Amino acid sequence: HPTSSGSIQKWTPDYPGAMRDCITSELPDAKAVFVQGCGGDAKVACKDPKSGQLVFAADPNQSREAGEKLARAALAHLESGAMAPVAASFASSLATGQLSYGQPWSRQETEREAYTGSRKSYYTWVARQSLALPDASTSFRYDVQVWRLGGSLTIFAMEGEVCSPWGPTLRAMAGTDRAMVLGYVNNVTAYIPDGRIVREGGYEGGEAQKFFLPGPFTENIDAEIKQIVAAALNALE
Repeated sequence: HPTSSGSIQKWTPDYPGAMRDCITSELPDAKAVFVQGCGGDAKVACKDPKSGQLVFAADPNQSREAGEKLARAALAHLESGAMAPVAASFASSLATGQLSYGQPWSRQETEREAYTGSRKSYYTWVARQSLALPDASTSFRYDVQVWRLGGSLTIFAMEGEVCSPWGPTLRAMAGTDRAMVLGYVNNVTAYIPDGRIVREGGYEGGEAQKFFLPGPFTENIDAEIKQIVAAALNALE
């Protein structure tokens, strides 16, 4: 996530902004672009100078340092060798499927949060919205978009805050020498975990699904998303 500036109550481009500034200062004729991959369960970490332990960055200076470090890595990559050519052909597809919900959230628990939670809590507000606007759906519509460039590069576009396991999973399905998997594309309604994260629970695997979804996803999410991706890839043929 670009959440490394901490709770500063200000608009900020976070570390991607620092990355872009650093690259454009070195390459003034270039346009630096940041695209978010599968980072729903990842944050910028830095080493605490006192303990030596890795902690989540939560400071504008730490955010800037992280962005500049990323920029230096990108610049070094540009200098490391020739670019790979991409032939001038393009194909695209969009596939739609359904992700199943598990056991619905307890109405008793939702009422407790709505009526006794802190008025300043986001969870309290969400619980009140859930009671006022109940959702009885049993599945979640999910779209996957695919671009194929030159027969050698596949770009996947996934909705939601996509968790890290989906990057290597979709790259392995691409069928091309190179592939990119982008998250946060077209629609951001929920975290998109994989089956292991659902099984482990925690924030991305369960708790965050309380934000406007009637229940958590199930461990079937692996097969459900792979089926949608396969349909999108088949549509390119």
